[in-house]
Amino acid sequence: MELVTAQILYEPEDVIQHIHFPTSAFVSLVSTADGHDGPQTGMVGNEGALGYELSFNVQSAPLRALAQGAGKAWRLTAQSFAQELEQNRGAPGAMAFDYAGLRAFRAACADP
Repeated sequence: MELVTAQILYEPEDVIQHIHFPTSAFVSLVSTADGHDGPQTGMVGNEGALGYELSFNVQSAPLRALAQGAGKAWRLTAQSFAQELEQNRGAPGAMAFDYAGLRAFRAACADP
């Protein structure tokens, strides 16, 4: 799919409907307060996945996600992603991925 600059992919507490894998776009993760943008707390580019929280059965977005740079991204529905995870839970490295991802998620949600 094509992402355009400033396109909002989700707001805090939105149900995550898709996981995005940017290939040439990049996405900013921004904290919000009273509906206003706060500091950027992270960025997702071609090395990551937006919506990785689904890996831990977390269904809602913790931060605002918006395209900071236009480009392309692969998109998979949350349901299809869950099916792929279930089929590959026993794959080598799956436990390490779960642990590392959970640590990153908890760090992103921690109060400063």
